[in-house]
Amino acid sequence: MIDEPFCIVEMIFDENDKPIDNCFLEVNSAFERQTGLTDVVGKRMSELVPTHENEWFEIFGKVALTGNPIRFQRAAKNVNRFYDVYAFRVGQVEKRQVAILFNDITHRKHAEKAIVLRQNKLERLVKECTAELEEKATQLSRLSTQLTLAEQRERRRLAEIIHDHVQQLIVSARFHVEALAERLKNGNETNCNKIIHILSDCEKIMRSLNAQLSPNVLYERGLKAGMRWLVRNMADMYKLRIDTHIDSSILVERDDVKVLLFESVREILFNAAKHAGTSSVSIKMVKDDKENVCITISDQGVGFNPKHLFKNTRDDTRFGLLSIRERLEIIGGKLKIESSPGKGSAFHLIVPMKNVVDNFVSEGDNCNMTFGGVNVIRVFLADDHTVMREGLSSLLGCHSDIKVIGEAENGEEAVQKVRQLKPEVVLMDIKMPQMDGIEATRLIHLEFPDIKIIGLSMFHEEELVNGILNAGAVAFVNKNEPSSVLLKAIRNSMDQS
Repeated sequence: MIDEPFCIVEMIFDENDKPIDNCFLEVNSAFERQTGLTDVVGKRMSELVPTHENEWFEIFGKVALTGNPIRFQRAAKNVNRFYDVYAFRVGQVEKRQVAILFNDITHRKHAEKAIVLRQNKLERLVKECTAELEEKATQLSRLSTQLTLAEQRERRRLAEIIHDHVQQLIVSARFHVEALAERLKNGNETNCNKIIHILSDCEKIMRSLNAQLSPNVLYERGLKAGMRWLVRNMADMYKLRIDTHIDSSILVERDDVKVLLFESVREILFNAAKHAGTSSVSIKMVKDDKENVCITISDQGVGFNPKHLFKNTRDDTRFGLLSIRERLEIIGGKLKIESSPGKGSAFHLIVPMKNVVDNFVSEGDNCNMTFGGVNVIRVFLADDHTVMREGLSSLLGCHSDIKVIGEAENGEEAVQKVRQLKPEVVLMDIKMPQMDGIEATRLIHLEFPDIKIIGLSMFHEEELVNGILNAGAVAFVNKNEPSSVLLKAIRNSMDQS
């Protein structure tokens, strides 16, 4: 007994053997229940369902003529249902009879459609979440860069205070005490000499503190020179023998990366001196075959199990390494640790070469800079708010294809400096004292039509926007818009003739 709907029909053709109808010869009860058609034997489909689709007749007619069975799924539009159909020829060829088994799969199709819709929705949500995470990762990278640079700026500021003020006061005090000791010469100079020794010790401490806070060699001569200074300093301070191999061809030019690598090496050397139980350390800085800068600090000390390293961050050592790992990952690098108890340790600081480059363009050098085929856009900032200029400079400094080469706090100064520096792009605030951005734009555009000027303002009044555009600006960006809008405007301006 067949449980699914079943019928046998005789196909009816016209004089051209085109199927135009069918007559029911046999049906089962499942057919009647599912279709709602009863007492159909001997009747034509066109009588029972006048709106029946010709496409079905064509399919069943082909089966009757060829004898080839067919299985297909179709929507029956006249009843808004979906069927899974299997048809095959029965009886003698000339009778053109076809047996049809079919099942209503409307619910299944609706469920499949719902699943597809949900999948599409999930894929869309995943894309949106991925884009949001990528944007947050980019923002985090910028914030990390700004944090590193802000920390180092503060270190340098403190170092300058120590050098320019505290050390000078101590030296001055020592001079005065020495002069006093010369005048006394009656046995009381002993106390003066004690004070002189104390002040001399203070000077040494201040010099050491100054160097620890912000070694000038790192900023003036770069990472390689800074590393060599660090090796000598740490070797003297902790009685370590430090063997070094530094590839002189590697240029780490981005200030934030340079500072991060320097401070990371210092932290690991300090940990080695304090915890490794060894008097010998090796430092290697090379470029690997994957175009990464790789700094390896290794020792043959007591070692440890790296799996347990970050489980208890209350340990200062672990917290320091955790900070190094997190900061490296934010700039696209990583910290790789190899160690085991009794077999020493090796710390690998790995940063992609593309993330260490920051081209420098000196004032007065008006040639286009490139690195690795990437053009560096030379940008000039004109804004009367110092905080805004600093913010813009910090933002643009995060992008290796953009270089800020100068600043001005009013339109008059902007015109003068643009004549000297000849930037490729000028970011021009509209509202400025002495000479506003619109007039400054007009003068610069008349004299240097190839320089691209982008108007900036917190306001969006039509007359201001039209004013700076009519004066020669290639674009206008509201300061309240996302930074991505400004970056896009800068890059797109280079494509405009």
